[in-house]
Amino acid sequence: MDITQILTYLAIGGASGAGLFFTVQKLVEKSIINEAKEEAGEITKEAEDSFQADEAERAERIQEIELELWGKVEEAHLSIEEKCTELEERIQSKKKGYEESDKLNRQTLMNTENDLRLLSMQLADVQNQFQTVKKELEDKKEIYTTDLQTKTSLTSQDVIGMIKDRFIAEYQADAEKYIEQVDIELKDFAEAKAKRVLSLCIERFSKEMSTERHISSTYFPNEKIRALFCQNLDENVKVLQDITGCDIFIDAVPEPERLFNVQVVGYDPVRRELARRIFDKIFRDTEKSNKPTDPTYIKRVAESIKTELVRQIKKDGDLLAKELGF
Repeated sequence: MDITQILTYLAIGGASGAGLFFTVQKLVEKSIINEAKEEAGEITKEAEDSFQADEAERAERIQEIELELWGKVEEAHLSIEEKCTELEERIQSKKKGYEESDKLNRQTLMNTENDLRLLSMQLADVQNQFQTVKKELEDKKEIYTTDLQTKTSLTSQDVIGMIKDRFIAEYQADAEKYIEQVDIELKDFAEAKAKRVLSLCIERFSKEMSTERHISSTYFPNEKIRALFCQNLDENVKVLQDITGCDIFIDAVPEPERLFNVQVVGYDPVRRELARRIFDKIFRDTEKSNKPTDPTYIKRVAESIKTELVRQIKKDGDLLAKELGF
């Protein structure tokens, strides 16, 4: 066999081996691809299953969160409704209070207007009476003048002077009497009006201010003043109670914390204020004189304080009346 044949056989064998290798390679590649596809499919399926499980879990969690949020929203809604209801009740309560206060103020104003109208009518009557009296006096003056000129030899000027003096005296007496009567009527009216206003105020604030309305306190400045006052304790307390109309309590043997305490109990705040001022004046004078307090001295001081208090009340009332335009 020559070299040519050998080469030919080798070429044919090489070609066959190459074809076999190529075929085997293709089979191996196809197998690898199929395995990769199967593995990829499994991975994809696992991923899909995992995604679906996660999606269900997320949906369940979202539902839980929604339920929780709805619960909180419902709770907040109920809380807001309760607060709105409470606020509405408070508004209604305040509205009712304002309406009652406005009603009371209107009634008070109406009563005041009626009183002023009555006073105006009384003043008109008094003015008419004054004009009538004035006319009568003028008529009498003319009669007296004519009569005197007829019966006496006095000149007209003398008669006029005498009549003038007589009428001036009569007028002064009548004026003083009238002023006194008007003063009494004004005092009675002012006292009645003050009592009614105080009664309305006390009735209006009786619940909120019951303690302040009934009880007030004053205090001895020191033990020395207390000892001088308590030498005639029973007599002094009795005189003060008779003058002020208040109940006064001073312990003869008090506890240490109540040693200087003086309780003044009374329904009328003016009487309680009168008692307080009397005590203040007595304490100051006793400290200066260094003498025991006696009932006679208390009566004298009380009369002075009462006059001063009435004057102060009248002054304050006049100022208030001016401010209100009365």
